Amino acid sequence: MHVLEWVSSRRSGARLALGTALVASAVGVTACGSSGGSGASGGDATAASQPASGDNAAQIAALTKRPTHIAVTVPVGKPIPTGKKVIYIPPPLGDQKPAEKILGQAAQVLGWTSSAIVPTSATTSAFAASIDEALRQKADAIILVSFPGTALAGPIGRAKAQGVPVINLYASEPPGTVPGIVAQPLGKSYTIKVAEKTGELLGLMVPPGSTVGEAALLVVTKASDYQLATERGVKKSCPTCKYAANITLAAQAKDYVPNMVTFIRKENLKGLYILNGPLSNGLGAAMRAAGEDPSSVKALAGAIGSGDGSAQRVNSSEAPLAAGYVWPGAEGIWYGVDAAVRALAGVPTKPSDADADPYIVLPGKIPSEVLNSPSPVAVTDYQAEFAKLWGK
Repeated sequence: MHVLEWVSSRRSGARLALGTALVASAVGVTACGSSGGSGASGGDATAASQPASGDNAAQIAALTKRPTHIAVTVPVGKPIPTGKKVIYIPPPLGDQKPAEKILGQAAQVLGWTSSAIVPTSATTSAFAASIDEALRQKADAIILVSFPGTALAGPIGRAKAQGVPVINLYASEPPGTVPGIVAQPLGKSYTIKVAEKTGELLGLMVPPGSTVGEAALLVVTKASDYQLATERGVKKSCPTCKYAANITLAAQAKDYVPNMVTFIRKENLKGLYILNGPLSNGLGAAMRAAGEDPSSVKALAGAIGSGDGSAQRVNSSEAPLAAGYVWPGAEGIWYGVDAAVRALAGVPTKPSDADADPYIVLPGKIPSEVLNSPSPVAVTDYQAEFAKLWGK
């Protein structure tokens, strides 16, 4: 989610990045139907029939299996210098203490020191000032979080000139876009992967034999890459599905409810699938105004956590949240440190950019530590796995 997207989407500590908090919901009878609508992007798929319900259950179980290993598998393989200082620069959102603690744990394993510099605002100038302050504090590596690197080419260039690697965690840009950024762990390709998995799960929730056109996939996001990724996932598991898309830009936010009412009525929706739009921003009001019952919605919520209660609402089956995915916020910090380790050891940082397996959770099956931790964890022993790769 990026620029405006990360500002609105990330909540507790390290769980910040992308306007990709993926939300997909199903109402009533289904079959991602009805192409057309505002910004339609669907169409009949060409593949064969949908899987049987028994197969669906097995596939849903596979898609929602908890990952057991981090994505990085390549050992550093060279001595890692000690006594280094890593500085973390996150968006100025929420309580950063959990993230700083996690950063400190990684630094301690390495014999490093760590600190955080929180920008005074979510602006380019504030982030630039934070990078320059990190350089004044003699940082050996900087972990930037989720801010577009292209907007910070100047200060990142100054860091590069001083031999200080910059890692942009949860970045929206393709790797190699900005000179001086040596790695972009859990970036855009990861969120695309999450979107595809979310779409695949969505398609599996369509009852076999449903009539195409009984429902629509409603897209409320400006992130078309994620929209298309979700469509690919849907077509993989529901090849006869179609969907209508209604794109809500940031500039249209004030008209969200009337826009949704118009769209729902125009498409004569009997069911909804919603991608990339929080259900708390007026959808319920729009559905009621259009004659739909919001309580019938079962949603695949986006990134969930304990800080905002979303994990608890999913786990208790509170409508409309029927599922969600755990953003690997805690592991993400260690992915960033791993990139710093590799840069300072003089080895390629590419292994740090490996895409993690998404962790999608279902009601009643969310582990207690996910429900209770301010920094959600997907892979339980991620710290030990990274330490092993570092030879520690």
